[in-house]
Amino acid sequence: MPIAAVRSQAAGWPVRFSLDDQASMGQGRPLSAFEYVDIVARVSHTGSPTAQPGDLEGIVRRVAVGAEAVDLLIDRVIDGR
Repeated sequence: MPIAAVRSQAAGWPVRFSLDDQASMGQGRPLSAFEYVDIVARVSHTGSPTAQPGDLEGIVRRVAVGAEAVDLLIDRVIDGR
């Protein structure tokens, strides 16, 4: 379940970004309330935040909240199965 989100254009990557409580998506669930998170980056053909077949995606698992200089590689295509 997403906790926070940042939207960016796919052109001009690599992208530097920060995730903090300002990017939190839900009331009462600030990012700072979590110890670890998974960071997912997705290039969507439709602009939808939900993964769709053909989208490109990368994941870094179990990142400590507050970590800096996390590298994430978009290295897989979402299949339609």
